[in-house]
Amino acid sequence: MEGLILKERLEELLLEEHSRARTDEVANLIGGDADRFEIAWEIFCNSAPPLPQRMAWVISVVADLHPALASRYASSIAARLPFMHHPAEIRASLRILMSTALPKESLGILLNQLFPWLEDPKQAAAIRVFSMQILYDISNVEPDLKRELAMVIQSHSQEASAAFRARARVLLPKLKRELRQMEAK
Repeated sequence: MEGLILKERLEELLLEEHSRARTDEVANLIGGDADRFEIAWEIFCNSAPPLPQRMAWVISVVADLHPALASRYASSIAARLPFMHHPAEIRASLRILMSTALPKESLGILLNQLFPWLEDPKQAAAIRVFSMQILYDISNVEPDLKRELAMVIQSHSQEASAAFRARARVLLPKLKRELRQMEAK
């Protein structure tokens, strides 16, 4: 019964107000408790708008504070990405994936979803930047992707946002150095 009461309380708090203070309050209620995180995840996955968008922010805050707790959901997050449409849900999900070990079984889904987001100039800047970082992380597991990733980043850097260009300035030199090392072998 406690789970149902907590679920109702979390939903009530999220619907009352949408602010950083409220997000932090709800995140503190969840804390590092796996059962409470499961309830938050249930709200994120199965509620009507605006609850998923608001819970996405909460979940990303909890994930920052308790990365091990959120890492258990990495496969589920990756599987849900193709069905997410609201930028807040996508952004929060990508933030979580950036801070967790990426499950090998999810790499195909991630590649199919993240490359189009990275290349889409109409996509929100944070989604493009987070996609770029996750794709770079994947390229460390699958080095054959480094060349394609470097080309995509380079081809989109001119028209991109300041955030995109800033991340590109960090990742492109790394990619080029890693490609030179691969060629030298």
